[in-house]
Amino acid sequence: MRLAKPISLKDLPKSSNDFDILPEGQYLARIDDVKVDFGKNKPQNRQMIISMVVADGKHAKRFLPRTYIVIESPNHEDLARGQENLRKLMEACGMDSFEDTNDFIGHQVLVKVKHKADPNYNDGQPQANISSIKAAPKAADSSNSNSSDDLPF
Repeated sequence: MRLAKPISLKDLPKSSNDFDILPEGQYLARIDDVKVDFGKNKPQNRQMIISMVVADGKHAKRFLPRTYIVIESPNHEDLARGQENLRKLMEACGMDSFEDTNDFIGHQVLVKVKHKADPNYNDGQPQANISSIKAAPKAADSSNSNSSDDLPF
């Protein structure tokens, strides 16, 4: 598609550190989007793909690593792990049930970010990963706070 006006690099604002790795730690996050798709490594699995943003503090509005939860699979272990993670996510959001994955959007949760290096990905450079999800503190979200359940990934 032809643009009405050319875009020049010199006219675009310089970014501060938006692409630097998000530091390890705990963040208040808001669920921004939830999609359902088939897995890339396991195409027989259907999964929820959860996008979150940091809700406050120095890193507010930064995107967190996506979270994947298997919701359908012929593999019983993948399905059991997915159901366990889905239950913990629902508890963290204070949800007893849902009819649409969009029901998660807007909920706030507390996430823990850890760094992990994979020699087969990104030249072995550390990547930020979500290691747990818990209920947000009551002040941040009025949903049911069941903070003893972490959602491991």
